[in-house]
Parts: sequence; structure tokens; C-alpha cells
Amino acid sequence: MPQIRRKIAVQRARVKSYVSGTMLLVAVSLVWMTVGWMPAVVGITWLVLIPFALLGIVADRHLLKYQRQRLAECERRLDESAQ
Repeated sequence: MPQIRRKIAVQRARVKSYVSGTMLLVAVSLVWMTVGWMPAVVGITWLVLIPFALLGIVADRHLLKYQRQRLAECERRLDESAQ
């Protein structure tokens, strides 16, 4: 079970990093749209990356949910075997 708990901690950290990265992508894209000094290639590239970052958030949240279910199942089995 320590491995599962470690995986949950890693997945939680990955979700947080994806969320902060996506917010950074949105912020830079908004700066590009409002201020003219940033090269268009940078702004457009970051706009293109936003859907992939959102996909990463969704995928890692599903993995996190799966790991939590797996941990609950292991704990349930341990409780059953202890009785």
C-alpha cells in the first residue's frame, strides 16, 4: 500500500502542476492578445498548447481517481482478511 499512496501523491502533484501550467499558458496568451510587443509565434503556440494541457489535467485526474479506488479496494481487502 505504500506504493499506491506514493502514486497518489505523485498524481496529485502532477495535476497541480498541469493546472498551474495551464494558467500560465492562458495568462501569456491573454498578454499576447492585449499587448503588441510579444511575437505572434509565441502567443499562437501557447494558444495551441492549452487544449493539450487541459487533456493532461483530465487524464491525470482519471488516473488519480483510479489510484484512490485501488487504495480503497486494498484497504477493504485488508479489513476483510483481518476479520
